[in-house]
Amino acid sequence: MLCAAMVALSINAQNVYRPYREFVYKVTARSGDSVQMSYLSMWATDRVFEADASQRQLFYAYHDNYNKDSLAAAWPYKDRVECTGIIENGKKVWLHPPRSGEFAMLEYFPFPELQSPSKCKQKYRRSFLGHVDFLDKFMYLRYKMSIECPANSDDKWVFGEFNGKSGQWFEELMYKKEVGFVVMGFFYNAPIGKSIVFELIDTIEHKQ
Repeated sequence: MLCAAMVALSINAQNVYRPYREFVYKVTARSGDSVQMSYLSMWATDRVFEADASQRQLFYAYHDNYNKDSLAAAWPYKDRVECTGIIENGKKVWLHPPRSGEFAMLEYFPFPELQSPSKCKQKYRRSFLGHVDFLDKFMYLRYKMSIECPANSDDKWVFGEFNGKSGQWFEELMYKKEVGFVVMGFFYNAPIGKSIVFELIDTIEHKQ
């Protein structure tokens, strides 16, 4: 009985980001007038992330183009892959974002996260303290966070905003119960703005 209860708890805790379920995102990155399109695959495993035993492994693979057949032929990905961590349990979902190349700016925003149960109109704060590389400044960014719930829907929107002398830092996330974060947008608005937006376009179930 105890073993069965533990298995049921494990399944519940890994409901959306279950092992080897691949999430494919279209990525739009802007810097000033420059716009670049790419694709990103994300998937978790059932193994512990070696840097933090409270997290499972989370992988990202970077793609220049999206073709479902060619990606299927390349699975499991070996090129342009990075490993980090994820927490998904009965209390929250938390993802460490990708950080390779231009994606390093995501370190300065609140990481994608949603508490469970989450409350509509809930307000809280998240902070970043450290060196912002692309501005070459040591900064303290204190974000005002809020959760909004569309009418007649289980979807959740998570917003984060900080306004300071450096400019406006803004984040918006959309979470769907069945597939997790379907939109993840990170925006830095200043004389030369930067942004990265992820839009979920596919999910693929792989065998372990």
